[in-house]
Amino acid sequence: MTSSFCRSVTCMVCAALVLVGGSVVAADSTMRVGPKSFDFGFVPVDAKVYGHYWLVNDGTDSIHIQEVKPQCGCTAAPLTRDHIAPSDSLYLEIAFNSKGMHGWVHKRIDVFYNDTAASPAQLYFSAKVGETTGDIVVHPVDVHFDDFDKVKEDIVLENTGQDTYAIDVATPPPPYIDYGFDRDSIPPGERALMTVHLGDSTPLGLYQTSMTLLLDGPIPHTISIPIKGTGYVR
Repeated sequence: MTSSFCRSVTCMVCAALVLVGGSVVAADSTMRVGPKSFDFGFVPVDAKVYGHYWLVNDGTDSIHIQEVKPQCGCTAAPLTRDHIAPSDSLYLEIAFNSKGMHGWVHKRIDVFYNDTAASPAQLYFSAKVGETTGDIVVHPVDVHFDDFDKVKEDIVLENTGQDTYAIDVATPPPPYIDYGFDRDSIPPGERALMTVHLGDSTPLGLYQTSMTLLLDGPIPHTISIPIKGTGYVR
C-alpha cells in the first residue's frame, strides 16, 4: 500500500514538471509576447531600424531564454539578460538592416525557452523597403548627426492623398533624441514639419537608432526613420 502510494505521488510530481537541459522546470512557466508582430512600414534602402517586443512571464516559475534566433542575418536581437522572473518582463530590441533588399519583407524570430510545450515563441516583423506604404511621403528619409555643429534636422511629411492623416509615434527614439511636430494631422495636399534634435545625454562616439511614425487615416500605415550620428564632447 505504501509503495503504491509513493509511486502515485511520484507520477503526479513528474507530470507537473518538465525536464529541459538538465534542469527541472515547472510546466506553468508561460511566456506571453507583446506585440507578436511589428510593422516598420516604409524603410529606406541600406538603412538600419529598430523595433521592440516585450516577453512577459505569466507563470509561477522563472523562464530561461535559451536562444533568440532570427530568420536571417539581416536581423539582430541581442539579449540583455536570459532569465525572466514570475510576473516580470524582458524588453527585446531587434535591429533590421535593409541592405540589398527592396519591396515587402516579412521575417520571423524564434525565441527558444525552457517550456517545451510552447517553445519556441515566434515573433514577426514586416517592412516595405524603398517604397512608400501609403499617401505620406517623407523627406529626407533619414537623419544624420555626423557634423559637430549639427544638432537639429527638419523632416517634411507630405500628404499626397485625398484624406486627412493624424500623426502619432509608434516607437519613439531613445531619450537622447528629442522630436516635435508643428501640427498633429496632415490634410490632403498639405505638409507637416517634424523637428528632430539631439538632447543633453547623447552618447559619445558612433550611435544608431530610429523612430517609427504611425499615420492614422482610412488605411493606417507606418514610416520608420533611421537616426545615426557621432556624439562629441560639447
